[in-house]
Order: sequence, then structure tokens, then C-alpha cells
Amino acid sequence: MGSRWRELDAHGRVAADVVVAETERYDVSNCDELTMRRVRGRAGAGVYVSADAPYAPPAIDPWQPPVSVRIALEKFSAAWQAQTGLLDPDNRVAFQRRVLFFSQRTGRELQRFAVVGGRTALVARWDGGQWVEEFHDEPTGGKALERAFKPLAVTDMDRDGQPEVVLHLLDGWGEAYGDLTISRARDGKWKKIMPGIYGSTA
Repeated sequence: MGSRWRELDAHGRVAADVVVAETERYDVSNCDELTMRRVRGRAGAGVYVSADAPYAPPAIDPWQPPVSVRIALEKFSAAWQAQTGLLDPDNRVAFQRRVLFFSQRTGRELQRFAVVGGRTALVARWDGGQWVEEFHDEPTGGKALERAFKPLAVTDMDRDGQPEVVLHLLDGWGEAYGDLTISRARDGKWKKIMPGIYGSTA
């Protein structure tokens, strides 16, 4: 307890300084469940960086696309989501609560992205006229809750000028959970980095 951390907002900026106020050992997953206390700042995205680690905010900016582009994304992502069956259809999650928009400038090129959660995880890039799929991941089992994937934050963990996105993942009906990271390489390909130890409600 007492270790110091920085909480990031959805676009990788430091939102708050926090400390670990309480730990509780959970024997099923053999890990500690932490309670964080904010020392200063505002609520962030629930993604933390050690206060002892070097960290610089990424060259990533929020992006607010026009309504027509948002509607196009919702239709585009719905086609990908439909490939996975829906558990608990009475508990839907509004589209605006499971999407994260951001932009990144590489040299003279400005690229615009959206990360869409739900039954599946989708990263799409706006090419100026349409959405293009760059990454798609679906849970095992063929069915998922509409809150199975939730984008939390985008940052640049390894400071290579390319984004990493952290998503919260619920497995099945939520009996296991964790945060996974997807990382974009310079060639535009994404790779998935799974959490080391899942939490559990078992």
C-alpha cells in the first residue's frame, strides 16, 4: 500500500495523482485487488502509470467527427458486431458509450481513428470518404455481452510514435475480466497483448 501512480485520461494525458489505499488478496486468481485514492486531479480512464516510471503524454489528440461520419461508423461497426451472437439482449450499451475517437499526426499525414467496443473490438480508420477496418477481435464462444469490450484509453506506451489502446474485457457473462492492450506497428498492423492475470467473480 501507499505506492504512487498517475491515472491517465482517455487520450493518454495525466488526469490525477493517486495512491494505493487498500489491497485485498483474491486467492482464485492469486492477485491483489486494489483500491486507489486520488490525491489530486480529476477522474481518469482507470489506466495507471507508476509515478516512478518515465512517462510523456502521446502525440495523440481527441477527435470529434461530424454527425454523418459517426453515423457511418455506427453502421460500419454494426456489421462486424453482428458476426458475434449477443448474450443478454435486454441490456444494450449505447453506441456513444463504447466508442473512442482520436487523431494522430505522422509527419505531414493526419490519421483519424475510432475504437469501438461491444460484442467485439474494432479499430477503424477514416480515410476521408469511408471507414476502413484495421483490427477486429471477437471473444471465444461465438457469443458475448454488449459490454464485453470497452475502450478505456489510447496512449504510446513504448514511445515509438504509434498508438496503443487499452480495452476492458469481460469474458462470457463477466465471470472473468481483464484489460488487454492492442498495439499498432509502423506498417499499420495491430497486435494483441493479453492481460497476464484475469480477475474473476467466481
